[in-house]
Amino acid sequence: MINETIIYLQESYSLNPIAQIWWRVATIPLILAVMTKNDHRLRLIFVFWWGLRIIHFFLLGTFAAMVAIIIATIRIIASIIYNWNWRVMYFFMILFLIACFLTYENIFSTFPMIAWLIATYAFFKLSWIKMRVSFLLCSWLWLAYSIFNHSIWWIITEIIIEISFIITIIRIFNDGKEERIKSLHI
Repeated sequence: MINETIIYLQESYSLNPIAQIWWRVATIPLILAVMTKNDHRLRLIFVFWWGLRIIHFFLLGTFAAMVAIIIATIRIIASIIYNWNWRVMYFFMILFLIACFLTYENIFSTFPMIAWLIATYAFFKLSWIKMRVSFLLCSWLWLAYSIFNHSIWWIITEIIIEISFIITIIRIFNDGKEERIKSLHI
């Protein structure tokens, strides 16, 4: 298994080293987004990160993935502009359901779309801990999908995301706990 992993990593770099290096560098803003406690900042950094992902998929020549990421990026921008708007949220959910239907291969191929539906709801309707717990659930779905597809880099990325989300959830919870204690002593 270790030898297969090393060969896979070598092949992924040899196929398109610029795109692969770009992806590793582009992961840095993702960690920053996940670690922020500010919901608006999280959305803005996610927009920036998804923009970097568009470039990654362009460099790979995977235009279907690039279009999906463009739609997801527009979804985040729409959630900033039209926060709490059910119609706009449903529009993106319908787009993702259509994409899920058109790209169905097996049960695992539905995991990314389920994650995108959950994330869409979270971007439009949730905040603070609830938003991040929803994103953590999305990350678990992506992790399962990545394991099924033997995508080593995504597995590593998802584990980093999950650890970062858990740390941030704990930080937000502890901040709220301090506020609740302060309100008792007024």
